[in-house]
Amino acid sequence: MATTSIPHRWKYDVFVSFRGEDIRKNFMDHMFNDSKHKGIQAFRDDTKLPKGKEISPHLYKAIEESRFLIVIFSKNYASSTWCLRELVKILQCKQMENPKHEVQIIFYDVKPNVVRKKTGSYAGAFAKHDVSNRTEVDKWKEALSMAANLSGWDLQDMTNGFESKFIYSISREILKKLCDGPLHVGENLVGIDFRFDKLNLSRFVGSNKVNMIGICGISGIGKTTLAKAIYNLMYVHFEGNCFCEDVKEVTKRQGLIQVQLHMIGKILKIEDFKISSVGEGIMVIKKIMSSEPILLVLDDVDHHDQLKALAGSASWFCPGSLIIFTCKDKQLLRSHRVDEIHDMDFLDEDESLRLFSLHAFEEKHPSTGYQEVAEKAVNYVQGHPLALIVLGCFLYGKTVGQWVSELERLKKHPNEEIHRISSVGEGIMVIKKIMSSKPILLVLDDVDHHDQLKALAGSSSWFCPGSLIIFTGKDKQLLRSHRVDEIHDMYFLDEDESLKLFSLHAFEEKHPSTGFQELAEKAVNYVQGHPLALIVLGCFLYGKTVGQWVSELERLKKHPNEEIHRVLRLSYDGLNLQQQNILLDIACLFVGENNDFVASILDGCNFFADTNIRVLVDKSLITISSDKSLQMHDLIQIMAREIIYEESIMSGNQRRLWNSYEVYNVLSEKKVPITEGVEVLVLSLEKFSQKFHIDANDFARMRKLRILKIYQEEKVSKKKHELKGHNVIFSGNLYYLSNELSLFYWHGCPFKYLPSDFYPKNIVAIDLSYSNIKHFWTTPKCFRRLKVMKLRYCCNLTTTPDFSQITNLEELSLEGCVNLVNIHPSIGMLKRLVVGQWKIQPRWWTSIAAPFGLLSKQQHPQRSISLAEVLYLKGNNFTSLPGSLSQLSHLENLVLDGCKKLEMLAELPLSLLALNASDCTSLREVSRSSKDPFSGRSDYFINCPKLFKNVTIDSEGSILKTQCLDSSITSQGFIHQLSAFIGYSGVETNTGEFFLHVTDYYSLDILYYGNSFIPEWFTNRSTGNHVKVELPSDWCFDKYRGFGTYVVFKCKDPDKLKGYSVKNFDGASLNSNDEFPRNFQNEMIGIRDSYTTWLHYTNIDTWGWKKANNFVTFSFEENNEEVEVKECGARLICDQYLQQEDVTSMFQDLPTPSQHGGAIMLGGWYRGSIWSW
Repeated sequence: MATTSIPHRWKYDVFVSFRGEDIRKNFMDHMFNDSKHKGIQAFRDDTKLPKGKEISPHLYKAIEESRFLIVIFSKNYASSTWCLRELVKILQCKQMENPKHEVQIIFYDVKPNVVRKKTGSYAGAFAKHDVSNRTEVDKWKEALSMAANLSGWDLQDMTNGFESKFIYSISREILKKLCDGPLHVGENLVGIDFRFDKLNLSRFVGSNKVNMIGICGISGIGKTTLAKAIYNLMYVHFEGNCFCEDVKEVTKRQGLIQVQLHMIGKILKIEDFKISSVGEGIMVIKKIMSSEPILLVLDDVDHHDQLKALAGSASWFCPGSLIIFTCKDKQLLRSHRVDEIHDMDFLDEDESLRLFSLHAFEEKHPSTGYQEVAEKAVNYVQGHPLALIVLGCFLYGKTVGQWVSELERLKKHPNEEIHRISSVGEGIMVIKKIMSSKPILLVLDDVDHHDQLKALAGSSSWFCPGSLIIFTGKDKQLLRSHRVDEIHDMYFLDEDESLKLFSLHAFEEKHPSTGFQELAEKAVNYVQGHPLALIVLGCFLYGKTVGQWVSELERLKKHPNEEIHRVLRLSYDGLNLQQQNILLDIACLFVGENNDFVASILDGCNFFADTNIRVLVDKSLITISSDKSLQMHDLIQIMAREIIYEESIMSGNQRRLWNSYEVYNVLSEKKVPITEGVEVLVLSLEKFSQKFHIDANDFARMRKLRILKIYQEEKVSKKKHELKGHNVIFSGNLYYLSNELSLFYWHGCPFKYLPSDFYPKNIVAIDLSYSNIKHFWTTPKCFRRLKVMKLRYCCNLTTTPDFSQITNLEELSLEGCVNLVNIHPSIGMLKRLVVGQWKIQPRWWTSIAAPFGLLSKQQHPQRSISLAEVLYLKGNNFTSLPGSLSQLSHLENLVLDGCKKLEMLAELPLSLLALNASDCTSLREVSRSSKDPFSGRSDYFINCPKLFKNVTIDSEGSILKTQCLDSSITSQGFIHQLSAFIGYSGVETNTGEFFLHVTDYYSLDILYYGNSFIPEWFTNRSTGNHVKVELPSDWCFDKYRGFGTYVVFKCKDPDKLKGYSVKNFDGASLNSNDEFPRNFQNEMIGIRDSYTTWLHYTNIDTWGWKKANNFVTFSFEENNEEVEVKECGARLICDQYLQQEDVTSMFQDLPTPSQHGGAIMLGGWYRGSIWSW
């Protein structure tokens, strides 16, 4: 027997034999339409028969392929020879056992007696047949008599002649019988045929005894699936049939009476039957079950009471009946005297891999590259069918890396769904039947489990082409694994939309009421575009005074609105324990942190972060931005922190101390007792205005502490060499720190030594910057997970750890360790420092240069830092770098800022992408590689006066020193230096190089200080802040290449500089506002209220210029009260100018820069350079 065999698959549900001229255009047309609406497939001779062929054979075939055969006797039915032949064929089919047709007789406008006795119009019809069709008349008369004796429906008797009610009753009865058939077993079944063969089901057909068999096995092994498949094969052989699904759960939810009612209704084929007790139900069941052989399946029974109430003994049933039980408890079935008990075996390896692949890859075999991990998954499940399906769906669409992570997690934590079994009843078959007949729109809102999808929209094959099925849900992976075609993210409202929605509920207007604008904006900012929260908060604040608004918004900073919190918490409650822990940890301290870094920290806590973070993303609880940082909506973060607070109140156990004031209450004021349950402690040293004393002995009680972060914020622009300004004072002795730590940050740690037994094997990141630590881990320690070690400005540190067993270290920072004299040789073995940040200090530059392989070309690269991508040599006193520096073939970023004695830069690695050499006040020579002088490197020579004043570019693009080291800059010398800078950056002197996009630079900016006049090169000049440029008569956008601008201005606050805009003759913008270069603003500090000159050249083709006509207007610092523009100029660059001039013509007549200095910047798509003096 086949896996899901049903005795016969009908092509049509219904065939109707009727006299067309009597009822085709009224009754039958309505009946066909009603059938189509209900999903009943009816054969219709005016649409189903192929044109131009004999009608009779096709009609006979249609009759054979239809389950329900309906004969409608009307006044002229007997006059049609085709109708009579159809009737004979229908009655022949009725006698067949396989397939088994059902014949229904309808008396439309004649009575059964007229048909039976052939009187009235039927007598007249046969008088004609006796003449023309004598050979068939006897068969026809016999057929009419047989049909009239069958029970049928009479239009006049049933509905008093109302045709619509009559049609409704007929189609309803047919639909009920259509759905009372095979059950949905599911697609992609594996191994069922073998189990059928073992059961030898044919022996139960026509048996003369009551057969009770049991099917036993653990949850999810396929008991219900096998029982459904058996039911589908066997139900046609019994007079009555019933499948009672999930008896255990139905009994638990609704009681045994409900199961009894289901059985009685299915066997008797009646509805609304009533019983008042289990005992009464037993008596009814015993009465009806004994009359005819039935097939009864009782699924997932787990108690004697269920068996006694539903199938007390074999004596209840008629001989020939087959009773099937599925169960996990063999002894339960033994004690009930079940005849046979069959164990459900697990699938073998081949069956397992096939079933798993069908759900994980939609193929019978694993996809390319997944064979090994698929076999591991199958081996983990060990042949369990449901587990194979669930795990396959869960892993569907994920990467190999995600598979590896998830399978590793499963070794410790089983998948939560693997033990669950869905119970959906016969509804699936009804849905499939109805939905396939016509295109529909179906919306399934807020689905959250595979069982729901399988029961309501199992696959696209259930539906008619043209249907649209829409799911809403919080879990993207759930929809991906269900093969949903498109998944669309819902985005938060923007500021304008948020304010409008909020105002509609808070003020019943589209805008805030007078006096509430600022408060409304604060409320909207708090909600951050969440629509439901905007509505809830708006309704909550409606009608309240300004003072009440202020109070409520202040309260919301600490405690979220209860209704918003309740709605958001539903997403949290749907997570497993690990996912909840990760969400709460992120809310405490990881928002804005790099995803990979956070995943490493949480993996150190055994949270299997890669997979679980992806789940949080799929459920829209967090996002990963383009720079790979973790982000969380403010309301989600507030909700998570409120959960942390609620947990601490309910359990009295504070697991996470993330709020510095809570830390203060626990560690300083002792208002809350310290418990061993503390897992996370976060303390900002900058939060307190008063003294805050912490006893280090308290750490001895925090045995479960896995994240310790005591820190002070450090802005990049204001780097410190020591911690100052905080009021946290540590006392006591540091005898103990938890060995569970995964992240250990303690800025300014006052202790010289860590505890002797401190050995956190899962540590991932250590940051002891600015601490008093002298040395630690003098003996080798195995920290396989450790990736980050920051020991910046540890001024007492004399020796580094032994790195020999810290092989995965990726970032090491020793900046500012001025007393570090002993660097362990194993530092050269750190091969993973490919993104490391090497910060090398003046005192130990020479001592480590040789071990690092920087001085000798004979050093082995694999034992050096030759894989380093970032090298910090900031603040050193050397005058030059070793030539072997060029061996660092992976080096991308070299930082030499503040090396004030550095005079020359020799050949640098070709891999270098960025050279930072600001404040190198003695630097005068820079070499470019002869192999690739313009390799796309960005150079930053800010405040390097000698480099700019004394440049000559040789044939290879290198900067050489000249003789006029201390000479002042002349106008001609300034032009020479500008040309040299541009040439050094890879732009030839021909103006076309720049404006024809031969290079990847798009802008050139020059800034210097002092009052000046506008050079003649700028053909359009004006006083004030805007200049008009007339377009030439032959203006053509295709010949337009860019423009140059010149502006002299005075600025009160450089941070307020905006830039310029260009407008067409009609005021329409031709480009988005071009900003004043940010890198120049720092150069302007200290020259406020002095005149400054800014030259700007660009070759960006803004498509807005295609609309340029008549004239354009350049406006500088428009509507900016902080800036006074004295005069400005502009010039457009078109093709005819490019052949006539070289790049130096743009600089002709430029004034001599003042002694205050200036800056030059080339901006490019992939690189940029800036010089200042």
